[in-house]
Amino acid sequence: DYSQDPYCMAEDSLILRWDMSKTLTFYVDTLFPKEYFQAVKEGVSAWNTAFRKAGIHDALQVKYANKKIIPAEQRAFISYDLKMPGIKSDLTHHPRTGEILSCRLNIGHGFLKGRLDDYLLSCGASDPRILADRYSKEVEKELLQNEITEEIGHLLGLRGSLSESSCGTTLKVGDDDCLAVYFGYHPFKGCENCYDEREQLRQWIDHHLPDRIRLFRSSEEEKLDTGFSKDYAIRISDLQTVVSRLDKIVYKGKKGDRGSSLNDIYRKAIRLYGSYLVEIAKAVGSSQPAEIQHQAMLDLDTYLFHPAKKMECAYVKENLLEVRNHILYPELVKLFKQLLSVKTISALRLQALRSDRKAYDDIDFFQDLYEGLFNGFDPSSAVTYEQMDMQLICLETWLDMIQEDAKHNGMAKRLKDELYHLCGRLEKLSTTHPQVEVRDMYILLVERMSQYFHVVS
Repeated sequence: DYSQDPYCMAEDSLILRWDMSKTLTFYVDTLFPKEYFQAVKEGVSAWNTAFRKAGIHDALQVKYANKKIIPAEQRAFISYDLKMPGIKSDLTHHPRTGEILSCRLNIGHGFLKGRLDDYLLSCGASDPRILADRYSKEVEKELLQNEITEEIGHLLGLRGSLSESSCGTTLKVGDDDCLAVYFGYHPFKGCENCYDEREQLRQWIDHHLPDRIRLFRSSEEEKLDTGFSKDYAIRISDLQTVVSRLDKIVYKGKKGDRGSSLNDIYRKAIRLYGSYLVEIAKAVGSSQPAEIQHQAMLDLDTYLFHPAKKMECAYVKENLLEVRNHILYPELVKLFKQLLSVKTISALRLQALRSDRKAYDDIDFFQDLYEGLFNGFDPSSAVTYEQMDMQLICLETWLDMIQEDAKHNGMAKRLKDELYHLCGRLEKLSTTHPQVEVRDMYILLVERMSQYFHVVS
């Protein structure tokens, strides 16, 4: 702040919040479809539970605007956009007090189609409503209500986001959110102005703020705490169930659009599968226990390197509507970049130095990678063409990572040393493996690696 000191800039802190001495009414655009009004109302009103616990009753209301209501003059307005799909919001606040002066929530027409597809892929295995009707109105309104509830949290000044709702349930304002609202909005006694209130809030932070309130934690800290709490292996299994019957869900016996509708959602499904694999890979080199990091590599083996059931829709494959691997392989590049990054390898090496618990180190990681992707270098194990493709993707990514990580000499050297070890094992398999195509493939890989060693030496 340049106004507090005539000679220099002063740092200050603010909490963004509304003046709740009177009810905050969200007026809804008259053009907004009436069939969705109740979902919007319930999405906003969900926060009244938190305000009641903070000692404020009837804090939020939702009303349709009328001809007498001028949108620009209202503190809170929900508009309906026929052109730009999606939900967007913004707020204005006083730069010195932090008081939120106004907010706008824009709901764009047509965005729910994409949300329904996402919901089908992520929750279709456990919610029969979306399987029976891909455009279920009940689910559609539920998704809109959840989005409104989360967006209102941001417009109330909360920095964190609500925890995800489980499939088939509406999003709830949880205990942490109630604590956050209590912290920011509980009426103060004996304060003459907003600056007195700010001093009380600072005392709360120093002496009374519960540890689990997330108001002052960064998104990275949030991600670190919650990023691996989801069971992505179960998500992949559920996604397989939906993808295997995707044509029956999309068409319901009618296939008159030459596959375009099925293509769109199928591509989204395969990319989602790839993103789940990357999330599993993020456990490696994380702060999670050694057994969880090891299990992540086992999950990659189960759902990618040696899947008992492929992520595939028979109708798409038989009718040549889409080539799955063309969509999946770019996602696998992201996967191997995650596993072979400086950040991951550095973390694994540091874990080996910890004596307080059993560590999962870089040696364990490469052993698990070889066991899954390269069949433990067992010459008697059959190698599929798809597995050879993944081995090639891994190798090319590996070489790229060495070049990118050249400035991190220690990590680049570790990757080079391990690549040299891999080269020796594949060179041996290039003469002993019973599959001719595998031997030919490994000869090419060894030549690729040997050429690289010659260049860097």
